[in-house]
Amino acid sequence: MSVLKDLIARRVPHILGFYFAAGWAALEFTTYVVDRFVLSPHLADLALMIWALMIPTVLLLAYYHGRPGPDAWTIAEKVGIPINVVLAGALLFFSFEGKELGAATTQVTVEDETGQLVERVVPKGALRKRLALYSFDSQSADTALDWLQHGIPYAVYTDLLQDIFVTVHDYQSFQQRLTKEGYPDGVGVPLALRRDIAEKLHLEHFVSGSVEGSPDSLRVMVSLYDVRRGKLIQERTFTGSDLFRLVDEISVQLKRDLGVPEQHIEEGRDLPFAELATNSVTAFRSFVEGAKALDQERWIDAAEALSSAVEEDPGFAMANYYLFNAHILLNDSENANAALQAALDQKYKLPERIQFILKVNYYILVKPDAEKARRVAGMMTELFPDDVIGHSIQVELQTRAGEREKAIASARRILELDPGELRVLSLIGDLYQQLGQYAEAQSYYEQYAAEAPTDPRAFNDLGDLSRTLGEHDRALDYYERALLLETDNVPVLIDMAQTEAALGRFERASAQLEEAIQVAATATQRAQAYDALRSLHERRGEMRRAIEYMHLSWAELDKGAPLVAVMSKLGDLDTYVKAGQPEQAQAMIDEFQSQLGPPLDLLIAIGQLSVARELEDAEAIARALEGMERLMEALGLEVLRPLAVASRGKLLEIQGDFESAIVAYERAIELVPALEVDVNSHIGRCYNELGRHEEAIERLQRVLILEPFAPEAHFELARAYAESGQSEKAVEHLELALQVWENADSAFEPAQEARADLDALTPSS
Repeated sequence: MSVLKDLIARRVPHILGFYFAAGWAALEFTTYVVDRFVLSPHLADLALMIWALMIPTVLLLAYYHGRPGPDAWTIAEKVGIPINVVLAGALLFFSFEGKELGAATTQVTVEDETGQLVERVVPKGALRKRLALYSFDSQSADTALDWLQHGIPYAVYTDLLQDIFVTVHDYQSFQQRLTKEGYPDGVGVPLALRRDIAEKLHLEHFVSGSVEGSPDSLRVMVSLYDVRRGKLIQERTFTGSDLFRLVDEISVQLKRDLGVPEQHIEEGRDLPFAELATNSVTAFRSFVEGAKALDQERWIDAAEALSSAVEEDPGFAMANYYLFNAHILLNDSENANAALQAALDQKYKLPERIQFILKVNYYILVKPDAEKARRVAGMMTELFPDDVIGHSIQVELQTRAGEREKAIASARRILELDPGELRVLSLIGDLYQQLGQYAEAQSYYEQYAAEAPTDPRAFNDLGDLSRTLGEHDRALDYYERALLLETDNVPVLIDMAQTEAALGRFERASAQLEEAIQVAATATQRAQAYDALRSLHERRGEMRRAIEYMHLSWAELDKGAPLVAVMSKLGDLDTYVKAGQPEQAQAMIDEFQSQLGPPLDLLIAIGQLSVARELEDAEAIARALEGMERLMEALGLEVLRPLAVASRGKLLEIQGDFESAIVAYERAIELVPALEVDVNSHIGRCYNELGRHEEAIERLQRVLILEPFAPEAHFELARAYAESGQSEKAVEHLELALQVWENADSAFEPAQEARADLDALTPSS
């Protein structure tokens, strides 16, 4: 009791009480300032921690100086207070090191697509909230509510897209993983799997929920979890009869629970969902059905459902945006452009991120301007630096523009933001391989294999790289490892067959491709396998069979997106010419041209160039090259430049300017080293025409290192040896070419010429 009296006499409880009250007031004031001026929420934590850590100093001062009258400083104070201050400072340093303690926002100046400078205030990266939003579960016996399992998350996702403080990954981001785990609809997913997916995406939170009740009386439960601990942070229940009002309530409460600054919530742009999307439940339900159909690649169903949505509500901008995507894939340019324009006319309703995507598509497909499209994408990444979507768009545009180094930098940024995007490692490897930087490509492929050891694509990538380097046995080993992980992997079976064909094991290659057709699960996979058989028979001069397999491939392509089908077919038309059917090739060009609306009709130049090259028609090649220039400029497809340069070499070769042709061919290899096999064959032929047979031999031997049974290279090499007086070697290579062409069609001219040359070199005794 005497101790208590002593403390009271020294007024320790009074001073401590005043300190607690003042500290609480300071904490409340700090919280107010943080919210009012949108400062870092860590400031409130800092204030609380300082207040708590300085309690020992306050106790010492109160105990020794609380009694009325002067007091001398004691040893306890002289030692204790500095120790308290130092320890508090150290603890604060380690607790808040690297954390943003200033303003939660920063001002950036960006340039829009017209070149105008725009100043914007954006949140700092460390203070953005990143979360996964899963489909909800239905707890109601009323199946009429089942569509809301996807509908409510769709709506919340769209609503949250307005907020620059929040980056949301909806179920589309992890649909592939969910499908693999046996949850293709994204419902009923175990909590542990939801947490694991969010953790691999390096997100901080994830949201799940459930729906029950009736259409007139909904009850929605929303659960917010901490990813690292897998712990439930908040569970909220929302009830009511107005679906869209519930969506608004859910979105705002989620932002509060996530810790988005209150001032930002109160004053930031946040249109009600009914204004952002539609006030018609009927239109919204059609939109949800269309969006699901798009995800499942049911293009016609998607277009029908989304058309119903905009018929019900013509001002439904988001539905028009999705309808644009459906019509593009259906190769319906007129309706696609109309839907895109309708969305743009009311873009003020849409979240800004979607507005950027609309503009990119507008500058690619409606009013082609590749530079403006890139500026819009760049502006999006500056305003939303933590949003993977913007950086992914940049990668695509930079790749299309042939700017592979920039695409690599953008892809690396995606990995920094989302290390769970492991497929980006494979993409970076592909870009390095296209640049001819094979060591870097292998490094990224190996990193992908280490990070995703159960994904067969990792070993498939390594196999493809080995084949590019002419290391065929090593490639086959990688493919075998991939097949151990997934025995019915169609792309791996195709790559393995192509490697066997490169080694002259044609029967084995054919059997593997037939197996690929049997195990193919989708029309796309069957189309790929049939196309590989077309290529195999074309290589062997069996053109009738090549045409048969090409048509089988086309039939499978026709089951998918029409635009993809037309683009794929355009690259096959030279097969008709090789089969002696140039008129059929031209008929298909005319048919495709009638199917493609502007600006996609510019793609016809690809087919025209392919046919003209095979016909060796100089005038047609020149016209097609002009079309290629228009295509590359309009759609930003500078990635096609190597094809155009190599075709320019072919034109010069036909015109007899072999020296200039070689320069053009060399330039094509510089642009894409992977073209070395095809282009070096052309260079070897040019050197033969110039009488420089030793140089021809050197080039053609390089082709055969990479492609040991390339028949055209053997044939041209035989010519070089024959002209150099090395008849035995010429005969050897002619026999190898004819081994490949042993079952060639009787009208196949290269085989006829090879037999004639062989007869000339080996006259009958």
